Amino acid sequence: MTTAGKNIRKATELNNTSYLLLFAKIFKSTALRLTILLSVFFLHQIPTIIAQEKFDLSRYSQALEKKPRFVAGLNNKRSLANGEPVRIWGIYAGMDYDEEIRFSLGLNFLSAPLIEKHIGIPAASDTTTTSTNFGYWSFGSEFTIFRNEKWKLSLPVSVGLGQVKIIETQAGEIREASFASFPLETSGAAIYYLRDWLGLKAGMGVRIALGKRGFQTFTAPFYKIGIGIYPSVLYQNLSKD
Repeated sequence: MTTAGKNIRKATELNNTSYLLLFAKIFKSTALRLTILLSVFFLHQIPTIIAQEKFDLSRYSQALEKKPRFVAGLNNKRSLANGEPVRIWGIYAGMDYDEEIRFSLGLNFLSAPLIEKHIGIPAASDTTTTSTNFGYWSFGSEFTIFRNEKWKLSLPVSVGLGQVKIIETQAGEIREASFASFPLETSGAAIYYLRDWLGLKAGMGVRIALGKRGFQTFTAPFYKIGIGIYPSVLYQNLSKD
């Protein structure tokens, strides 16, 4: 085998190893594995749900004719950046139409910058520390595909505009760079209502971060698990009493 052939084989082996390490990190989280199993189950059930519901796209146009309700809240997603686990916080506000379709504007950001160290060889002074931060505005819509007293299944999608900021430090020298990013997100979400104003929430999806540095760093799956509290519903219940 020629030297060029050996180099190509070695590079391929390194790439394959990197992908295996990435998938190992993705599936290391028990919560993520559980969410994946639940997501596969819900995806499998969607055709049955649609058939039972006699799904009709006109439900959304009819909902848009009704008076919207203002909604706002916080959310967080567990995701990956360069194969490392990160948390992305978000704050949003929007309008909900008859619990069938929702439009919202949100601001999303990393809970903390991603810090990576590249050890210099042979001199330790060549070590590079990289701090990567990520934030973006998002415009989203969420379509309900099934809803009853206990369950709600929906399909959220969003488009975003943001920035990836990178700060590199080496031997006391600091270099900064910023790159535009255009995150596209799609997911499946489920809510189990413990009360009409309180529910358990779970969801899983994928983010494609278009842009020079965003794609290779922040394109990744994400999942979210949490508790949903609906103050407006609670207020209505208390008002009735």
